Amino acid sequence: MSKDAPAVPSTAELAELQQRCAAQERRLRLLDEQVRLLDRERQKLAAIVSSADVGFVLFDNHLRAEWCNGHAARMLDDARHAGEIQQRRCHELICGEAEPCGICPVRRASTQRSVAHDERRLQIGETQRDLYVTAMPLTSVGGDVQQI
Repeated sequence: MSKDAPAVPSTAELAELQQRCAAQERRLRLLDEQVRLLDRERQKLAAIVSSADVGFVLFDNHLRAEWCNGHAARMLDDARHAGEIQQRRCHELICGEAEPCGICPVRRASTQRSVAHDERRLQIGETQRDLYVTAMPLTSVGGDVQQI
């Protein structure tokens, strides 16, 4: 036998490799099932959020709007669509102010890492709107606030 020839695994080594392979295949099937379940749940949540008669706005940790549903866009500014609200800061959208307000619920939720509530009255065009704001920090696995 040549020194360069690969070693032939023993029957026990082959059996162990087959068991490992079977275990990995079971894990992959389980992960695939979990991904499919999560996708179905994501689709349900997306349907609820998009059709709810409640406005949702997602802010980044710099207090800029990243996303909102259509109801929030209509409630915050009749002349805008959801895509036009992105990148506007919370004090512009919620408070109608040019500068951050001192009692900003979005900022409080971010800095205190807890849910913050506030009631606001907005003048949008000629319409006055009452808002009940609930700001909730969304954290990473490490606990850092990523979105509000």
